[in-house]
Amino acid sequence: MAREAYATLEQKLNRHPLPEEIAAELGEIDTAEWEKLLVEINFGMFLSLEEMNAKSEDGNKEAVGMLFADSKIGDPLSNIETEEEKELLVAAIKELPAREKLVITLYYYEDLMLREISQMLDISESRVSQIHHQGLFMLRSKVRKIPIK
Repeated sequence: MAREAYATLEQKLNRHPLPEEIAAELGEIDTAEWEKLLVEINFGMFLSLEEMNAKSEDGNKEAVGMLFADSKIGDPLSNIETEEEKELLVAAIKELPAREKLVITLYYYEDLMLREISQMLDISESRVSQIHHQGLFMLRSKVRKIPIK
């Protein structure tokens, strides 16, 4: 009944009606009663985001909080998998021959360019590139051999 009065006045006035106008439209209540009723209605409109559920794209239900998750953080399972992958990669690098290990470490961890590495090792830049590619090839083969759990 109150909603109908509100909607009728909103259409008639082309704006949100004032509490006095709604009370007059209803005829049964005064402005103070209408404002009290409005507070009760609005108070009942608060919802817990955790209680609301939404369907995800794959059809599973998930908490609304997950819809607003920080994309930079990622989910805990992905974080664990990433850490495991890093550990496996570090172990594979440790198994490389000394020269490949040195070039890979200088290039990826120390952010040196091939030219700088060639000057440090006193070899040509093309030779550093060959060692780098050899090291990557060895790493790929070692990582692919690791069984996926």
